[in-house]
Amino acid sequence: MTDRIPVKAIYTGTDVTSLGEFASGDTINASYISNSLPTTGVIAGDVLYYDGSNWVRLAKGTAAQVLTVNSGATAPEWAAASGAAGPPGPSGGLLSMTWYAPTTVTNFQPQGATYTWTKPAGITMVKVYATGGGGASSNQSINMNSTGGAGGTAISIVDVSSISTVTVTIGAGGTSGTSAGLGINGTDGTTSSFGSFATGNGGTGGQLHYGGNGGTASGDVTITGGGGSGNLWHGGNGTNSFWGGGGMAAGSGGGYTGGHPGTVGGSGGACSTANHYTYGGNGVVLVEEYA
Repeated sequence: MTDRIPVKAIYTGTDVTSLGEFASGDTINASYISNSLPTTGVIAGDVLYYDGSNWVRLAKGTAAQVLTVNSGATAPEWAAASGAAGPPGPSGGLLSMTWYAPTTVTNFQPQGATYTWTKPAGITMVKVYATGGGGASSNQSINMNSTGGAGGTAISIVDVSSISTVTVTIGAGGTSGTSAGLGINGTDGTTSSFGSFATGNGGTGGQLHYGGNGGTASGDVTITGGGGSGNLWHGGNGTNSFWGGGGMAAGSGGGYTGGHPGTVGGSGGACSTANHYTYGGNGVVLVEEYA
């Protein structure tokens, strides 16, 4: 039986017909194969489908298209992928990073700054982090104080293939009553940004009976800064930002050295002494640069 081919059945277009077994050299009635597959013009990637009468060639689609069904649900077709597209990812490897923060700060005093990011050669995409300044702690009473909120952080991926420069703004940390005695609320941190692509707002300052709110943000990914703590007895730690940086606590008599401000957008630590240093941390911006 080596010269025989077992065939169970063949589809004629309207019915399934049993053909039995064929011997070498046998012929098949053309009516059994009237709906033959197309062979002319078919190339790699094409799709063949049956339209009810004949086999039809659907030419291959283009990159990123998906195979779907037409509006009449009668045949397949190529279409663009549906659904909201996320931000593009970096197209190449990380080549460099640029860190922006105030450079002339004395004793951690709040200070903002403005810079210009200039695209390095070969860079097409950047991933940016923008964190606002932290809120300052209150100086309400000898035994009762509140910490501010940390700055919010925005993270965005930006296609800079057609961009040469971007303005970078660094928000200042909040201040409090460093020389005005008791009864002073902490002030708010201010906003950091990378152009309009990523904005981290400052945390609010600590108040009489409650801590400050964490700063909000605007970007592809947004991280609200941690909220402060209220009614702290004899001081308390400041709140961390995305980077950390909450100032340490200081009890009675411990607030004169300026040793517990916030950093990198964290809020200042609370102290139960008048004339204390409880600044919020200045904001920061980090730019990761990709080919």
